[in-house]
Amino acid sequence: MKKLFLFNAFYLLLIIAGYSQYFGISQTYNDIAVSRQGKIVAVGGPGRMITSLGIYYNDWSTGMGIDWQGEKFIVIGDKMGRFNTDGTPDQSFGTGGTVSIAGTDVKVLCNGKILTAGGSITRLLPDGATDPSFGTNGVASASFPITKIAVTPDAKIVAIGDHQVTRFNENGTPDPSFTQVVIPNGVNNFSELAIQTDGKILVSATYTPANGTSAFALLRFNADGSLDNSFSGDGMVTLDINHYNDYAVSVGLQADGKILLAGTAGLFQCPCPTVPNISMAVARFTADGTLDESFGEPTTLNIYNTAPPNEISFDGKGKTVLGSFLRATAMALYQDSIYLVGTTTPATKGGSTYAYMTSLHNDTYPLPAFNAAGISATIPDTYALLKGTSPNTVYLGYAPASGITLTAQTDNTGPYTYAWNTGATTKSITVSPTTSTTYSVTITQGSGCSVTISKTIAVADVRCGNKNDKVELCQANPSGKPNNICVSGSAVPAQLARGAYLGNCITSPQQEPVTKSDFLKGNGLKVFTFNNPSHSAFTVDVQSINSDEKVYIQIYSAEGKVKEALTINPNTRLEVGSNYPAGLYFAEVMQGEQHQTIRLLKLK
Repeated sequence: MKKLFLFNAFYLLLIIAGYSQYFGISQTYNDIAVSRQGKIVAVGGPGRMITSLGIYYNDWSTGMGIDWQGEKFIVIGDKMGRFNTDGTPDQSFGTGGTVSIAGTDVKVLCNGKILTAGGSITRLLPDGATDPSFGTNGVASASFPITKIAVTPDAKIVAIGDHQVTRFNENGTPDPSFTQVVIPNGVNNFSELAIQTDGKILVSATYTPANGTSAFALLRFNADGSLDNSFSGDGMVTLDINHYNDYAVSVGLQADGKILLAGTAGLFQCPCPTVPNISMAVARFTADGTLDESFGEPTTLNIYNTAPPNEISFDGKGKTVLGSFLRATAMALYQDSIYLVGTTTPATKGGSTYAYMTSLHNDTYPLPAFNAAGISATIPDTYALLKGTSPNTVYLGYAPASGITLTAQTDNTGPYTYAWNTGATTKSITVSPTTSTTYSVTITQGSGCSVTISKTIAVADVRCGNKNDKVELCQANPSGKPNNICVSGSAVPAQLARGAYLGNCITSPQQEPVTKSDFLKGNGLKVFTFNNPSHSAFTVDVQSINSDEKVYIQIYSAEGKVKEALTINPNTRLEVGSNYPAGLYFAEVMQGEQHQTIRLLKLK
């Protein structure tokens, strides 16, 4: 029987961000998933299924895996079911909402088909029927029992067992190019996997040396199955929390490429007392496998059943260790929160085991745009010229700024095809509208998944003079109000170099001097930059009338690649870009529905 807990993530953030609670005697959570819309569901057992509406289903023994399918979610355990967001069975799936197939993992594809793992891999049609075009009669098998699966951007399927990894083609046949797999000695208990945007494979595991206690392990494989030597030097990183047995259970990827590893940490030497001294733990690594010491919170935990009683402290550098009597089973990420589920055996509860859920704050940031299959994409803000122009604007009357290039940027590995509403099929297009126009592009992955994104380009008429043959600019005036000037086209570059902006002083970016309080009267979020352009670092000052909500900053290169991602408090001044190469960058600053974009020009 499964136990399921469903709520809206925004409500949950208010209630349990940094907060924990346990549910139901002799219960456990085995998996947790967050939808793209921010709804959370956790599943486990044995016991009853519980939703926020108090709906109960008593015919399941255990729920082991879960995934979202749009506004519905699929659970697999001793059988599989699809549910509506209110927790009721989806009657269009299988028989009364269930299918008689057992497993430990489930993944929903963008075409609505469903992959399950449970010894082998089975692919189902959207209605729950077996898909005979996959593998052999709908089933693909490996030389080992398959426990977890993940789908690559090109639709291949990566599968793991206890200490094995393999890959299948989209149709369920073995992938002959994935043959170089060598697992290091002492590594086992493969627990979860994640696919990086470049197609490399991350696997969480446990490392137990010949004479020692176990530790967290994180492995990264190349596309051919070999260990990636650019990751920690040999393709594997291990982490010993407190010199006692540790077990990694889950791996997660942030949008900036950093990697989260979660599991159970041993706190005290066994033989353990009736109530074991264990804890949930989360660590973060950079993309090259280095422990990220900017992550983590210091904690001090009690060690029970010792004489005299003991305490143990953790410095919080690279990891957070959460409480005593906690065993982790799964992790999920959503915006700036990490959700952990598992069990707890409180000393005050006489050794009984309870399902347990907790969350902690993380400095991740909202992703650009997602479809149901997880493709993220954006069209970064762009400028007609490096100086003197507003974002996403072209200028009628000045030919060098009358066109602008839009680039579709994805955070995943292709192959991709592009279909713009202009008819273009390239990643980038250059447009020269004469009226405000919205441009959209549908990006389709090799797997068939697609997402549509758009950008509106404004048009500013800067023609002036008796014959409309000159160009209007707003000329900066440090000693007073800026001036409107009307000059020939040949004089514009020199004016822009001195700080002028295309357009008049009412519509151009540089208006007459105002105070920050004036800005805040009309806009809840305002971003100021200093030392811009800069040979070193840029100073960014973020001001907001909303002092309670975090501010997210994403900095892109001119090609649309994320250079840096930050979460800060409002009304904060910070420095960025000291290590950026020379070039043009864009900083997108977001707080709730407020959004500002600024240009950063790094000089040589």
